[in-house]
Amino acid sequence: MLEPAALGATPVFGPLTDNFDNEASLLLRWGGAERVSDEADLKRALLALLTDKTLHDDRARRGRHALREERGASRRNLDL
Repeated sequence: MLEPAALGATPVFGPLTDNFDNEASLLLRWGGAERVSDEADLKRALLALLTDKTLHDDRARRGRHALREERGASRRNLDL
């Protein structure tokens, strides 16, 4: 989900993100992703992103910003 965010796409995912909790939390915290609960919620989210350019652009900007802010986390952890 980080790669699409870095390219300006808004990741939309379901409730089961156990293998990607840190990544999902990061993007959700910054508003650069959306978690959906079911098929109807997925349809609503995708239609909104496809039809509302302002929403799409804002989410894309937030996702890229989240990744820029976290850049270097591996180096900081290694230094610690």
